[in-house]
Amino acid sequence: MATFKLTDFKLTGADEVRQRFDRLGADVQACLVAASQTLAASLAAHVQQDKLSGQVLNRLSGDLAASIMASVEVGDGVVTAQVFCADPPPYAAILEFGGVIPAHDIRPVSAEALSFMLDGRRVFAKVAHIPDVTAPAHAYLRSSLQDMAAEITSELQQAVARALKGQPS
Repeated sequence: MATFKLTDFKLTGADEVRQRFDRLGADVQACLVAASQTLAASLAAHVQQDKLSGQVLNRLSGDLAASIMASVEVGDGVVTAQVFCADPPPYAAILEFGGVIPAHDIRPVSAEALSFMLDGRRVFAKVAHIPDVTAPAHAYLRSSLQDMAAEITSELQQAVARALKGQPS
C-alpha cells in the first residue's frame, strides 16, 4: 500500500502571471495591427507601382492607381486589413474580373457629329453602334494578393510570436 504525504507549497508570482495573461490578447492585437498596417500599405504600393504600371495594366490616366487605398480596422477582437478601390473609375471592376460590355450607341454630346479615325481615314457620324465587347480579366488586385500571400502569412505569424514573447510591435 502506497502512502502519500501532502506538503504545503507557496506559489509566487501568480499575480504577475495572471496580469500577463490578461495583457496577452491586447499585445497580440497590437502586434497584428502594426504588422497589418505595414502589409496593407505594401500591398497597395505593389498594386499601384507594379500591377498598374505595366505588369498587368499600363497606366493611362492614373485614375485607377489613385483610387487604390489601404485600411486596417479593429472591432470585436478582429483585425481586418483591406486594399481596395475607393471611388473607383467605372472600368475598375471589369478590368479586375472581366465581363461583357453590352452593346450600346455613342452619340455626340457637344457637337453635331462624332469624329474618329477608321481604317486610316477620318469618319464623321451622328451615331456609332458599338457591339457587345467581351473584356478579359486583368486581375491587378487579386494577383497582387497572390504575389504577397507568403510574405503576409509569414509577417503575421512573426507578429503573433513577438507578442507571445512580450516583444513590442
